[in-house]
Amino acid sequence: MSNKRPCPGASAPIAKGDKIPDVTLDKGFPPKKVPLSEIVGGKKVVMVVPGYLAKQAELKAKGVSDVIVYCVNDCAVMDAWGKDQKIDGSMVSFYGDTSSLLTKEIGMELTDSRVMEALGNPRCKRHAIIVDDMVVKEVFVAASEDDPAGDGAPESTFVENILKHL
Repeated sequence: MSNKRPCPGASAPIAKGDKIPDVTLDKGFPPKKVPLSEIVGGKKVVMVVPGYLAKQAELKAKGVSDVIVYCVNDCAVMDAWGKDQKIDGSMVSFYGDTSSLLTKEIGMELTDSRVMEALGNPRCKRHAIIVDDMVVKEVFVAASEDDPAGDGAPESTFVENILKHL
C-alpha cells in the first residue's frame, strides 16, 4: 500500500492506494461527530450520490456495503437533502464536513475564484472515491480547468462509471 501524500493536511489530491484519513464527519441534527473509520472501516464503500439509490442491487452484488455522501455543509442541510432524496433504509448515508476536514485532507477543496464568487466559501470538488477498508481503490474527479465545479461533465462520478471499476 502506498501513501504518496506528502504530509497530513496536504492539498495534493488523494490517489489510488492512499489511506483515507480518519477525520470526523457530522451526522444528524444536532450534529454528532463520527470518525470516518467507523463509517468506512472494514467495508467497501463508494463516496458520492447521483443515481446510486436506483442501482443499490448492482452495487451490493459487486460487494459495496455503503454509499457515503458528504458535503461541505451543515447537518441540518444534509438531513433535509437526505429526506428529499428518500435515503432512509437505503445503503446511502449523508454526512456533513462542516469544517472541510476531510475535503482538505484528501485534496478536494474547491477554491477556484469563479466558484467562490457564486458560493462564497470553499466547497468540495465533485468526486467519487471507491474505498475498501480505509484504502482508496479508485478516485474520479469531475472538475477540470475550464469547469472547476465539474458541472459540465460529471459522468465520471456517476454510478454507471463506478460499477465498471468495482
